[in-house]
Amino acid sequence: MFSDAPPPDDKALLEPLGERNLASELFNLTWDFMGMESRTPAEDDAMVHAAHASRWHWGKVGGPEQWAIGEWLCSRVYAVLGRGEQSLYHGRRASEICAEFEVGSFVPASAHEAMARAYCVLGDMEAARAERNLSYAAAIDLDDDDRAVIEGDLATLPITDCAADPGRRLLLAYRAGCSHCRTSATGCRPGNRSRMSTRKSVHA
Repeated sequence: MFSDAPPPDDKALLEPLGERNLASELFNLTWDFMGMESRTPAEDDAMVHAAHASRWHWGKVGGPEQWAIGEWLCSRVYAVLGRGEQSLYHGRRASEICAEFEVGSFVPASAHEAMARAYCVLGDMEAARAERNLSYAAAIDLDDDDRAVIEGDLATLPITDCAADPGRRLLLAYRAGCSHCRTSATGCRPGNRSRMSTRKSVHA
């Protein structure tokens, strides 16, 4: 499988600490763009560039957890923009990194959430429900705070109600979010603030 580890002869452009700070700042900048009530086309482009730049710098100075979260961020950005194929690609990359490097914590659940959101954008609700259920299952054994973050994200997925869907029944008690979340494939653009703080702390 493709590895994200930098080659041993890779020449660093920045000092490691400075590059880590830059990767974190770009990550947070991306969230700032997603938190805007509206964006211009130029701001949409800047949001995409910031997400990819953060991911690239974490590829130099981070580890598998940061790589996977960076892919998750790219997937979320493309979902917000309604670009389902690109969102799905990066969600899959996050999941592949988790599998290759045995990344734990909340990250595998987030990878499945990203793919579920991408499938919502693409209109494939069956696949979206399957990925959502995998995400929920991966979150069951997390601590309360991490599980609440995952459940909060899953609650914003605009998956059609289905009484026969066991994953849906499991999530009913955790359903939350604004009207935009329930009608848009992207979820709430201002973002889940608990998610923001969790993601930022991982990249600090």
